[in-house]
Formats: sequence, C-alpha cells, structure tokens
Amino acid sequence: MFETAYTIKNFQKFIGLKEISSDAALLDRRERFKKSEEIFHHFSSGEYFKNSIKKISIKNKDAFIFKNIQSRIIERAFLNNIKKAYKIKIRSREAIIAVLISLLKENSPYLIHRFDIQNFYESCNTDLLEKKIVKDKRISAQSMRWSPESEQCAKL
Repeated sequence: MFETAYTIKNFQKFIGLKEISSDAALLDRRERFKKSEEIFHHFSSGEYFKNSIKKISIKNKDAFIFKNIQSRIIERAFLNNIKKAYKIKIRSREAIIAVLISLLKENSPYLIHRFDIQNFYESCNTDLLEKKIVKDKRISAQSMRWSPESEQCAKL
C-alpha cells in the first residue's frame, strides 16, 4: 500500500487552478505553503469535514459541495490515494472517441447503441462500496479514519 502521505508538501500539490483563480494570493508560492500548513492543521484536528459540507440543488437534484478550501484539498488527497490503491485511471473523452473512431473505420459490421444512465450516482450502493474498501485493506488506517457514517458528516 503506497499512499501519498498527508503532509504540508503534498497538500500544496493539490492546490489547483480553481483555488488559485478564486484567491489570487495563492499565485505566490509562499502563500500556497501557508495555505498548505493551514490545511495540514485542519487535517490533523481530525474534524476536517465537520460542518464543511453544503447542500445545493443542481437540476432539481440534491448535490453537496465543500464550503472551504481545506476540506476540498483533503478530499482530493483521499481520492488520489483511492485511485492509487485501486489503480484507477480515468481516460479522457478525447481518448475514448479516438479509439471509437479507429474501431469504426475497420471493415467489419457494427451496431451503435446509445444509452443514457439516469440517476447513476444515486443508484450506487455506497454501503457496499465502503465495506469493500474496508475489507480490501488497500487504504491506510489514516485514510480510513473518515467514513460517511462518522460524526464528521452527521451535520450537513
């Protein structure tokens, strides 16, 4: 199990364009380091998601976003470690289309079916997913400190 450690230096790597565009001070390397220290202390407190999730509506569906940069960056670090543990590589839409075009250019008969998946995320069994992650033990204990049932997410 090789995870990216939850350190000031690594949190700094997860500060992206979205954060920099919303806070121009983060263009400065020293300011990003200060923000990373703040994120690290927020993470070390163990209450990094407490009261930090905001419920919004998108196309008449409930969605959730983080209220602060600290929680957003910590979430990115978690997701990065899950992707590493499960060797998840998300292909870009352009790469998928390029492969599809090359397959369609071959001289063999084919049928094209178009499917729309409605309510995809709502249909995911998160309990089953969490149990699998815990059972597999690919994620470190430090990453597993948080779970959706924990007190940290109780107040949305």
